[in-house]
Amino acid sequence: FASRLEEVPIVEYVFPSGANFLLVKLRTGQTETNTLADRLMEEHSVHVKDASDRFDDGRGYLRLAVRSPEDNDQLCELMTTIGI
Repeated sequence: FASRLEEVPIVEYVFPSGANFLLVKLRTGQTETNTLADRLMEEHSVHVKDASDRFDDGRGYLRLAVRSPEDNDQLCELMTTIGI
């Protein structure tokens, strides 16, 4: 999942993790990240955790659960096509 996320244009960095979730830093600000999270939920029923407010750099961060390969691929595709 991490290597697939690194291919998503909006993703700047995927933090290493030993847990069943990944923290990703996005190339967007907090406002755009919030919009992305809202659209994923409202338009596609995909829930992601916006973790941007935990960092002081003004950038967007998402906490993403590791799920099935199909679900992970779907999320990567949605993040690529939504176009925030």
